[in-house]
Amino acid sequence: TLVQQLRAAIAGLPFMPMRSVRGTDFMALHPEYQTMACPYTGEELILVPALRPDVAVLHAQYGDARGNLHIEGPPVADILFARASAKVVATVEKLISTEELAARGATIPYFYVTAVAEVPYGAHPTACYPFYAYDRAHTAEYYRLGSEGAVAFRDGYLRTYIDACPSHDDYLTAIGGPDALAHLASWQDGEDAWRRLYD
Repeated sequence: TLVQQLRAAIAGLPFMPMRSVRGTDFMALHPEYQTMACPYTGEELILVPALRPDVAVLHAQYGDARGNLHIEGPPVADILFARASAKVVATVEKLISTEELAARGATIPYFYVTAVAEVPYGAHPTACYPFYAYDRAHTAEYYRLGSEGAVAFRDGYLRTYIDACPSHDDYLTAIGGPDALAHLASWQDGEDAWRRLYD
């Protein structure tokens, strides 16, 4: 049938059909994009090639020494990133035993993961629940300096949090050290504590 032929044709192509780039200059910018007529409607569709990243860098709540990862909450696109990439480098809030991870369930199994390391607060300044909430003050500083232009961002942000921080521990010190980290983790102490983070 036509449906079977279409499925076979799409399965053999490393492309995804989409409509959203029609009417833009994307086709001129991306000669690798192709077009096809929808077999049902005759509408022109844009075929976008699949991404094949060399490396994906992921952060998860839990991992084990084998590279199994457990993500609390929705994994969003992390599973797709892992499956599409040639290599996956993962950081986790906490390395746990394989038995404990198996009890939680592997969101991303070890055979997708090339390397894993325990990096507490590795998602900062974003959140990594249940460990810590996002750092509103830090993201505001990032936005402010970025809005002031390349020089302000380089001098105010990159030099402070990247150039001056040769290690992750140096970075954690630069963002406020144990007091700041405990403050971000305090969201777990109830609704009032969570609200105080953003007052």
